[in-house]
Amino acid sequence: QAYTITPNSGHRIADVLVDGTSLGAVTSYIFVNVRNTHTISVTFEAIPEYTVTFTAGAGGTLSDASTQTILEGRDCAAVEALPASDYQFVKWTLGGSDYSTINPLTVRNVTANMDLAAVFASDHAEIEVAYNSTSIPDGSSADVTFGTNFGNAPIGSVVTRNYIIRNLGLSTLSLSNASITGA
Repeated sequence: QAYTITPNSGHRIADVLVDGTSLGAVTSYIFVNVRNTHTISVTFEAIPEYTVTFTAGAGGTLSDASTQTILEGRDCAAVEALPASDYQFVKWTLGGSDYSTINPLTVRNVTANMDLAAVFASDHAEIEVAYNSTSIPDGSSADVTFGTNFGNAPIGSVVTRNYIIRNLGLSTLSLSNASITGA
């Protein structure tokens, strides 16, 4: 005689015992050539639920529910990180570490609570020039004279200059009409 074992929604088979012997989490069993009394016993358990929380960092929002309760082993619904004007989506982080650059994101086979954050970056790179306390604000432009005497400098002249160009989160940084000349 054949038996099919089907758990209720939100539950799974923990173990099947046939005549006191564990068969594990099988979904069916067939008694063959039955001549004696046999027993079949099934233990069910609730499938654990996990919380997947999505948050948006500065510069954007999310398309859908920010908190989802997911049964273990299932997939969460896709969430899209939507950048604000003059921003772009960079990545998702999990606990501060890089997680994915896929957007929208569907977390597959959830097996733990997760806190995911969308990271955005400005479309404008920050440019900071450390020279005579001059700085160029984000999105601005200015003429900067870097000075001369980088080669054979007279005694007592300052020849060490530090220039910093920072690119915050963008994959490329473009400089136009830039040149370095000196005597």
